Amino acid sequence: MTGGVRTRRAAGKTLDRPGREGQDRVRRPLFSPLYRGPPWKATQFTSVYPNLSGTQRLERCTVVPLASCGATTMDFAQRPDSHSGSASGGPPPDAFSLSTALQDSGCGVFWLDENLLINRTNAAFARFCGRSVEALIGTKIAEIDVDWPHGSKQEAFDELRSKTSVGHAARLKRPDGALYPVQFHLNFLNVCGLESLFGVALDTSDRQAAEDETRRSEARYRAVTEDQTEFIVRTNSDCRITFCNPAYARLVGVGSPEELIGQPGRDLVRPEDLDRICGTMRMLSSENMVVHIENLVPTPDGKEVWVYWIVRALFDVDANGERHIREYQSVGRDVSERRAAREALARTEARYRSLVEDSPELVCRWTPDGTFTFANRTCCRFFGLSDGAENRTLRTIWDSETCREVDRVKRGFTPENSLARLVMAGRRHDGALRQLEWVFRGFFDRAGILTEVQSVGRDVTERFEAETCLAESERRHRNVLDDLSEMVNRFRPHDGLITYANRAFLEAKGGGAEKVVGKMTIYDHLSREAEQWARSQLAAVTPENPSVQALLPLPGPGGTTRWEEWTNRALFAPPDPGAPGAPREVLEFQSVGRDVSVELAARNRRIEREEAAAQLAKLTPRERQVLSVVTTGVTNKVIAKDLGITERTVEKHRGSAMRKLGVRSVAELIRAAIAAEEDVEAPVAGPEIGREAIGRTG
Repeated sequence: MTGGVRTRRAAGKTLDRPGREGQDRVRRPLFSPLYRGPPWKATQFTSVYPNLSGTQRLERCTVVPLASCGATTMDFAQRPDSHSGSASGGPPPDAFSLSTALQDSGCGVFWLDENLLINRTNAAFARFCGRSVEALIGTKIAEIDVDWPHGSKQEAFDELRSKTSVGHAARLKRPDGALYPVQFHLNFLNVCGLESLFGVALDTSDRQAAEDETRRSEARYRAVTEDQTEFIVRTNSDCRITFCNPAYARLVGVGSPEELIGQPGRDLVRPEDLDRICGTMRMLSSENMVVHIENLVPTPDGKEVWVYWIVRALFDVDANGERHIREYQSVGRDVSERRAAREALARTEARYRSLVEDSPELVCRWTPDGTFTFANRTCCRFFGLSDGAENRTLRTIWDSETCREVDRVKRGFTPENSLARLVMAGRRHDGALRQLEWVFRGFFDRAGILTEVQSVGRDVTERFEAETCLAESERRHRNVLDDLSEMVNRFRPHDGLITYANRAFLEAKGGGAEKVVGKMTIYDHLSREAEQWARSQLAAVTPENPSVQALLPLPGPGGTTRWEEWTNRALFAPPDPGAPGAPREVLEFQSVGRDVSVELAARNRRIEREEAAAQLAKLTPRERQVLSVVTTGVTNKVIAKDLGITERTVEKHRGSAMRKLGVRSVAELIRAAIAAEEDVEAPVAGPEIGREAIGRTG
């Protein structure tokens, strides 16, 4: 070539570039068209160098790209003629000089001479070895690389001559005995006939640590996978099982996961699910890497389990950069219970919606701005919304005053207090004014913002009218109770505190309502014995036997004892429809009492007379005849004369009567006869209670 143009041949290509004659040093950039291999592989090319005299020289050169080291150029010293230089006819080993970028590179760079001794290196390689650059010069590479695989110098050069470039994982021995992991790439250099080895060391300590961590993580992952209750299966592109955990093996009734390796996954799927599952799997791509499948899996006991699978496609990249599915990873869990619950929930929701639609109550939902989102049929019929309530506002059914009241309720809602009750008048579609009781409930999102309000209303017009009538009836009944001569009160079951007392009770207790109601208990005037008995009887009431009758002694005037008879009836809470047979709480006791002191005395006298009459009935007619005359106070002689019997006979009959009546004197005999003949006024109707009785239940 002429005109200062030199030709460079590399990888079968020729590039023409202008020469730079008259210069001592020539810098030749390494361009990507010259080299397309790994960054550590050497490239040989032929170059024509101009001499200072104008002549040209053809020379074979070997160049190592250093793009991975941060350097893109290499300086070449001016080649001397082939006649000069070293004895081998080429430039000495120091004919090359490293650029500043190469010196500062993070990759380790070194040259080995024909004896495999380091004669050039950079700071990065010295740092890898834990030594200084000066300490490394002249060191045999096999002393540093404990894994040196290339043998002696002759073996190393023979291998590199045939391969040009080789690589291996190395561990550099540091002075403290530690081993530093790197990746060596050795290149064979033949510069002007002088052979040497050029090496690049890449720091792999981070990669080695990452690999160690990966192995540890894989061990942990495998342990977690083995102990996982979820089902984990991996299949290749042909859907043959390459891995499964013990949980899946147990699901399909196999002793160990190894027995499933290599088995077709389709054999474990029900035939009726196969087409659906395969169709879903075909949807996997590099853009859609995950699909979800739910299917029934047969179990060894003849049952079927619903399993929810998350299937992920794992890809490989080929030489053209295209991604192909390498493996499928499936993670599943038993959702039989969840599916059953979901189906039950759907059935319940359908029933709930049916109940809401058919409910006699007015049900509607609306947004905070007052726009309806739902209204059941009852609500629409009541307000005459034949085409539904959606997209209508509250002003459609309520007047301005009512809307302001509802808005006030809505503004008072908080996540902690989201319920309110309000009774308002509403006008029915036929114009009738009805009383409606509404229950408002606010619904909030996670941020605490009100999103919707549910209103449930019912027509309580009849109830209002009934309550009015009931209040009037109660007033009349209170008047009746106040006019009764019997004492009436109500008291709480747990402590006996009086909550109501009529006029007769207040007068009997000697105080007004302010001193009795809420202040006095029914046990205040009872003895300890009577109080214990009363408490035990009240605690024993049941809905089937709610009444307790009691005869209680109370202190009377002048130290006397006054007897009161009380009927206590328990008022129970209504039965719970959701818990039939559950105990019912006693809400209150109602008591009606009266003073029976006079009646009780009369009863006792009647009992005594009846007992005396029974004793007299034991006497013979002659003994009763003698006894009737004895009660007049005459002597035996007079009695004998009046009856026409002897005095001795009178004494005999009188003594027999005294023995039968159990008396010892004539005075006692006379009292017994008088008691039997006493005419006592008939007692007031009531229970027969003896002299010793405290009370009884009924």
